Amino acid sequence: MIKQALLVFVVMMLGVVSVATVCGAGALSPGQWTAEKAWQWYDKQPWLVGFNYVPGYAVNDVEMWDKETFDAKAIDRELGWAAQAGFNSCRVFLNYIVWEDDREGLLRRIDKFLEVAAKHGISVMPVFFDDCAFSAKGGSESGIDPKAGKQADPIPGVHNSRWAPSPGPTMVRDHSRYGLLEEYVKGVIGKFAKDERIVFWDLYNESGNSGLGNDSLTLASSAFRWAREVGPIQPLTIGTTGAHADSSKINEMRLKESDIHTFHSYGPKTSLVSVIDWYANLGRPVICTEWMARTLGSRIKTHLPVFKAKKVGCYNWGLVAGRSQTYYPWGSKVGAPEPEIWFCDIFRPDGTPYDPAEIEVLKNVPDYVVPIVNVIVATSFKEPQTWAYTVSAPGGDWTAPGFDDAKWSRGPGAFGTSEIVSRRARTEWKTKEIYLRRTFDLDRTDFKEIGLKIQYDESPRIYINGILVTRLQGFNAAYEIVTLDDKAAKALKPGKNVLAVHARQTIGGQYIDVGIVEIVSRTKSKSAGEKN
Repeated sequence: MIKQALLVFVVMMLGVVSVATVCGAGALSPGQWTAEKAWQWYDKQPWLVGFNYVPGYAVNDVEMWDKETFDAKAIDRELGWAAQAGFNSCRVFLNYIVWEDDREGLLRRIDKFLEVAAKHGISVMPVFFDDCAFSAKGGSESGIDPKAGKQADPIPGVHNSRWAPSPGPTMVRDHSRYGLLEEYVKGVIGKFAKDERIVFWDLYNESGNSGLGNDSLTLASSAFRWAREVGPIQPLTIGTTGAHADSSKINEMRLKESDIHTFHSYGPKTSLVSVIDWYANLGRPVICTEWMARTLGSRIKTHLPVFKAKKVGCYNWGLVAGRSQTYYPWGSKVGAPEPEIWFCDIFRPDGTPYDPAEIEVLKNVPDYVVPIVNVIVATSFKEPQTWAYTVSAPGGDWTAPGFDDAKWSRGPGAFGTSEIVSRRARTEWKTKEIYLRRTFDLDRTDFKEIGLKIQYDESPRIYINGILVTRLQGFNAAYEIVTLDDKAAKALKPGKNVLAVHARQTIGGQYIDVGIVEIVSRTKSKSAGEKN
């Protein structure tokens, strides 16, 4: 769950990594399902609309399952809210350290969890291993080894401040202890190998994260072998995610070995559609096992119709705002106030929804509709467009048509860095801030609805003739259409107009390119159209 994790998919979808390369061209691994068997399984499933579940009482998966803190009544209550909202499946993280501490007790608690989930019509996808961890300062941290028993309280204001990897980096690197991990995988799957309450097994979350690279690759390959030796009736998967070390080798193994393909996507709708369409070429069912980050443009109202139209199962991150604090954004700082816009999670601790409109979408998913547009002001995606720009804060009303930008630099868009091939930055921008101005002529302004075609990293403010028409947060991983309200169309005038942009940078890559489009209609087709 890091910013760079979105970028690997853009690289793949552009064909930099071919389908043959990432999938391999050889025979099936021993025990691996054929594509036909995978589709037979998938066709029997409902459309899987799920969530990644950590109970509100738990700061991490250790606290969820530990014998001293496991709370079936709280789980029953919260899964009841989920079922009422329209969810039918959940993804839950197990942790090796709980197995090591109390294996028989863990098996009993898993069985109880399955009983409660089934009561509410919710299937379960367990996760065995996990390389993801977060530090108190926000972001990834590789040196955390989990401990059984009482867990530390969450750090106020910090996203997922006490998340626990499984089994922990020390054990991942120590191959001499893999026999213990084999007992864990075979012990849990062996107990529930024929249990229809389990929908499928996710063997390893974000394998290779936190710098574990080749050691993680070895453990992931072993996990597939151990699980198949048990012979479960459910399919096996390891999801593709991350542009971290050795990601190409890890992704090749994940895609080659998985019975069904799974992935994570926290980007906007445009990048989600591209990723799903790329997976469609692989010939196996595909499910998104992590998504939804409201401030990054990954939202229920925009994305759920896409998943439904494409027949792709989906599991958003989070259910109840609790001790894991994932309603705070990635990288949130110690002591940060509750964000006005929640990052993840659906319900408040008392069961009331954060956004009632999201619950209505979950219960009645609308059609996937995309805009058909005419270009008013072109982006630099196909041909470079010249902008006036400065990286120093300008004085005066710099967004207004009458502002004198003669002393500003001139350069072709897009602006940013070009560390990945999906971005066509023609003018380097590597400072914290950039200010852009561009004039354009119009011979008509009778537009009923307009929008932006934009790729951004990060958080741009867009002005038309001095009027702020939108303020976006976070970043996206591909060009998308952002619909604007009436004030944007009214800001346009015959003759000369000014499009002004302020973008900033906090972490990772950076990029900004903006155009204006007229939205002429909407369609249920699978991809957006553009005239001219």
